[in-house]
Amino acid sequence: MAERNAQQTQAARDELRRVVGFSVADEIGKLDQLKSAGSLVRLRRRVRDVQAQRSEQE
Repeated sequence: MAERNAQQTQAARDELRRVVGFSVADEIGKLDQLKSAGSLVRLRRRVRDVQAQRSEQE
């Protein structure tokens, strides 16, 4: 019974990955790579700068 449930769970994950085009684990891995590279910090700073510029224009 447990083996059948595990197989069904895996089949559902595979189907979701096929339909969506990625898995949550893949996206978390990509996020970890971006975090390690410091890309998220740079992006956060850029967003903050753009928001500040927009606030000044208003």
